Amino acid sequence: MQTMKISVAMAAYNGEAYIREQLDSIAKQTLLPDELVITDDSPDRLTEDAINAFKVTSPVRIDYYRNETRQGFPENFFKAIGLCKGELIAFADQDDVWMPRKLELMTAQFADPEVMLVTHKVTIVDSQLKVKEDLDDNHWSYVGTFEPLQTDPWYLLFGMSAMVRGALFRVTDLKVRPLDFSRDGLASHDMWAWFMGGALGKIVGLPDKLALYRQHAVSVVGAPKQSSLAARIAYSIKTGRSHYDKMASISHDRAKVLSQVTQPDLAARARAAETFYMVLYQQNADRASLYAPEKTLIERASAGLRLLRKAGYRPQAQGGFGLKALFKDLFLFLLVRRVA
Repeated sequence: MQTMKISVAMAAYNGEAYIREQLDSIAKQTLLPDELVITDDSPDRLTEDAINAFKVTSPVRIDYYRNETRQGFPENFFKAIGLCKGELIAFADQDDVWMPRKLELMTAQFADPEVMLVTHKVTIVDSQLKVKEDLDDNHWSYVGTFEPLQTDPWYLLFGMSAMVRGALFRVTDLKVRPLDFSRDGLASHDMWAWFMGGALGKIVGLPDKLALYRQHAVSVVGAPKQSSLAARIAYSIKTGRSHYDKMASISHDRAKVLSQVTQPDLAARARAAETFYMVLYQQNADRASLYAPEKTLIERASAGLRLLRKAGYRPQAQGGFGLKALFKDLFLFLLVRRVA
């Protein structure tokens, strides 16, 4: 018996070509959601027309909202999530297709009150839903149940494969969320879900392929020009420093967000996660120092020793940089002042 209300959040934009297939697959779920919330960023009415045609026979309640001004993908999705009323929220992209038991299998995992996020594997297909044999979802490596802070905090989640507790989006002010480390702007909804889910509870990764993940045309990029070894090393030093400075800042901001979580059932885990991200802040700041040519040799060596003492090169799944990073840093440490 279903005891928790289920919402599906979808952010639409020029989705008329494929959205009907996705809507039909949601309507065929063995466990139907209580609502499907769609926020539409499209400049025309074509996506809305496709949704209205689906509504005629839909067994699912549809709450449709057309944005007066374009929100952009991240904010459009956050708007949809904010309008959801369910205790559980599944993210839906407009151009994928769900397997019939997706919601049923995912919802069952939330019988454990400590589970905050559930996700699954996917089948990668082309625009015509034909399996792309040259691609797979090895990007997704988590299968099983993982305790808080036992997954890579910087993992890039396939948002369309996730279901979360709605509480993850209600514990703090989302307008002041941390930056996204993979692009410009604030953290996306799926990055937020992985961050907060892994900090405040368990994450479950199902082995089942429960969605067809549609890939559109791929852009062709020309081959880069060849450059000298010294030029490549100098570029690695420059980008390395800016990257770790950014990651230090994001780690600090994540700790600040967690400090604002005061709900009695989540406060203890939030404090532990806050400490965890402050450690990541210091480790990223130290690693940035290794790549800073204006630092003295002693300052850079001290930063490296701190990283070693504080297990900064532990596995990435535990928030560290990994063993390969240690060898890279040892190599570049000797070259920073020479080529930077």
